[in-house]
Amino acid sequence: MDEVTSVREWWKIVKGYIDLGVFKNDIITVSGSSSLKLKGDIELFPGRRGKGSDLIVYPLSLKEFLFIKKISFNLTGVLELDMKTASLYIHKYFLLVYSII
Repeated sequence: MDEVTSVREWWKIVKGYIDLGVFKNDIITVSGSSSLKLKGDIELFPGRRGKGSDLIVYPLSLKEFLFIKKISFNLTGVLELDMKTASLYIHKYFLLVYSII
């Protein structure tokens, strides 16, 4: 379930299905932009965790993003040129992190 924190009281629906046994043999993956809200909502599932555990996945760092995309660039020593090159990659990184691309 993606972006559940944007749906008010999303956990009530999921909890109801868990109580009915609908997800008995399933793994539920929940994501949301507001990690603090998501963490608080998860606490509303006492005794309904099954045998699983939480796996928290954070966004990629800029360094990880560049590595995965196989992007490298050498600094020229010219500040304006280096900043222009770096800003292109930083822009792409933020678009990815905030799910715009």
